[in-house]
Amino acid sequence: MPKRIYALDFDGVLCQHPPNIEWEEIKTYPPSPECVKILRYLSDFVDFYVLTARKETAEIKQWCQLYGLPDMEVTNIKRNATAYIDDRAIRFDSWINISKLIL
Repeated sequence: MPKRIYALDFDGVLCQHPPNIEWEEIKTYPPSPECVKILRYLSDFVDFYVLTARKETAEIKQWCQLYGLPDMEVTNIKRNATAYIDDRAIRFDSWINISKLIL
């Protein structure tokens, strides 16, 4: 049976940094100790990839390696996943409920 795949957002999930700062400053923020520990443990059971809107995919890959995160592909192309983990997502269940959240 193939492993489940989870897509992780970079900003706000892997790297929690203040808003409206440039990449040069963002890359100085480390992941939380819990992030590293839990992803290293879970990577024995599931696969992860980093899904980002950022153009700095190679730099994000280096950032992940620098901080000891599991080896993950970094892309800005949304691919199939069991779930997408994003701090700014709205879970879709119906258009009625979405309209209530938006208005």
